[in-house]
Amino acid sequence: MSTRHHTRCTRSPHGLALALMAGAAGLALAASPALGQLDKDKREKEKKPAPQQQPASAPKQPVTPPPPPPDPHFAEKVLAKTKVKEWTIKPELHVSAGKVRRSVDKTIIEEARSFSFSSVAVVFPVLENSSSHKLLLTPDGSPRVKGELLWNERLVDNTPTFAEGYQSGTRLGRWELRNVEGKELDLKLEFAVACYETVLDEKLAGTIPWPKNYFGVGASALKPQQYVEYGPLGPDPKDTAVADFVKDVLGGKDPRTMPPLRVAKMLAAAVQERLQPSGDGLTFNRNSSFRGFELRGAPDTLRERRGSQHEIACVMAAVLKHAGLPARTVIGWDLSDTKGSGRGVGGRGGSASFRSWVEFCLIDPGTLTEIWIPVDPVRMRRAGSRAKPIDQPWKYFGTSDELADIIPLSFHYLPPTTVYADAPCLWGWLTTPESAPHEASLKFTAFRLSKRGDDPKPQDGPERR
Repeated sequence: MSTRHHTRCTRSPHGLALALMAGAAGLALAASPALGQLDKDKREKEKKPAPQQQPASAPKQPVTPPPPPPDPHFAEKVLAKTKVKEWTIKPELHVSAGKVRRSVDKTIIEEARSFSFSSVAVVFPVLENSSSHKLLLTPDGSPRVKGELLWNERLVDNTPTFAEGYQSGTRLGRWELRNVEGKELDLKLEFAVACYETVLDEKLAGTIPWPKNYFGVGASALKPQQYVEYGPLGPDPKDTAVADFVKDVLGGKDPRTMPPLRVAKMLAAAVQERLQPSGDGLTFNRNSSFRGFELRGAPDTLRERRGSQHEIACVMAAVLKHAGLPARTVIGWDLSDTKGSGRGVGGRGGSASFRSWVEFCLIDPGTLTEIWIPVDPVRMRRAGSRAKPIDQPWKYFGTSDELADIIPLSFHYLPPTTVYADAPCLWGWLTTPESAPHEASLKFTAFRLSKRGDDPKPQDGPERR
């Protein structure tokens, strides 16, 4: 039987302690590179900036399509011109020094007076266009206008000069003479025009807003005018008749809180209903020739609540302007009674007569074109003393089948320049030394323009507004 000897290694307590210490040291040495790397990674991490957060994506806005280009035919759609008639009109002005009466041996005798001037300038309106007409041109493009100034029946000037830029689009022909003595002056005019009936698209016109401001002719038509806002004695700053009328009609509201077309209709309806047409508003000389217009101005006409068609037109223009809408009176020669042909002579019993109405201005917001709208409150009154509902189209408010038979002559009863006349009668003169005419008269002859192969078409005439 074999005997195995087992050997058992034993250590002293001191050796055990040393062994434990050596193991711990070994573990420490083994772990030191990993700990160092952790510290390095920590330091590097602290140095790096924190990653930025991506902003939340903004919601996509809908793409707004660009506005449509301005419609170059917008103005023509708002106020269409139809049924053209072409006319030739011949105004004739006669001015005489007249006669002076004196008593000789208890007998009244008349002696002829005479003029003596170092210079004379005579002006008469020749309008290029309005809402219902335009001046025709010759084949070479010049206006079809003739004008002769005679002194004592002798021709002294047949080459008028034409000046523009006056209030409301007025265009004046001017004739001159110097160092003359005599008893009479005559101005003979002739010009050709195309006149139209008009049709207003009230729905389209009602979309037109107020402009930021008016310019050109529209801005000038906001200025006060003699015989419109005030009478022959001049303006009275204390007179509030026009302002009170507008305030009452609009209920005290700012006109710009409403569409301009609506403001114009409200004022036109009030003029139609509150003012009674009365009289012809004309004055005549002793020989029954036409002398001029009788005009009091809008304030006095409003207080009287009645007036001639010319005075009511003045009221219409004054209240529109006070509300901020450019407006102008239009004085025309009416040939409707001649049935489209024949002649009309100024004076009592003539076969044609004067007409007055008003045009107010809207601005095409796309092209900034002025659109002048004709309004005839007297014709509206003849159709009824009460206005139709404001949202319905009105005859004689923009739409008129009569205007093709009426030749517009002037936007003023007296030219808007430094001239004077014996009575407001479209024309005026400036003399040196100053001398008011003793007697002046105006008459007209008009007839349909004959058609020839070389005649210009109506659309070839001036189109500026």
